[in-house]
This record gives sequence, structure tokens and C-alpha cells, in this order.
Amino acid sequence: MTIRFEFPGPIFGSGTFFALAEVPAGFHPGAPQGIPLGSFIRTYPQLEAYNAWISELYNTAGVIPAIVWEAWDDPCALGSGNVQNPCPSSLS
Repeated sequence: MTIRFEFPGPIFGSGTFFALAEVPAGFHPGAPQGIPLGSFIRTYPQLEAYNAWISELYNTAGVIPAIVWEAWDDPCALGSGNVQNPCPSSLS
């Protein structure tokens, strides 16, 4: 299996990815120094390296692929919601 996380920008506008697995140094040319656990993935080469590493982990050890995505802030007008939904949004 090949894992292919993609940056969410074209679909959702923005957001950030953080590594949920450490990529060892020298594993991939996109991240020659590796990617430490919890690192902010900033570039396409880093994301390619991360995808390659977690694909390898899944295919050799059955590790479930994961990444942490921190979404952008969705501003809403003060007082526009209620107790159950304090910040109504059109985003699902």
C-alpha cells in the first residue's frame, strides 16, 4: 500500500500537518536530516518523505498511517451562535 497524505490547501484553504511518526535521517532525499516526531511538515519534499516512511511502516510492520492536522481558525461573529453551537460555520 502507498500512503499519500496531501496538503489540504486546495480543498480546505489552509491548515498544518505534524508528523505522528519519526522519519529517520537518510531514509529519503526529501528529508535528509529526518523528521522528528511532532515536527511541522512544511514542504512537499518533507511530506513525500513522510508518506514514504509511513508507507514502509505499514507494509513491513502493519503500523496504521496517521498524521496530525491542525485546522485553520474559522472566524465567526461574536454572539452568532447558541449554547449547543457557539460558532456556526458552513464548513463540515
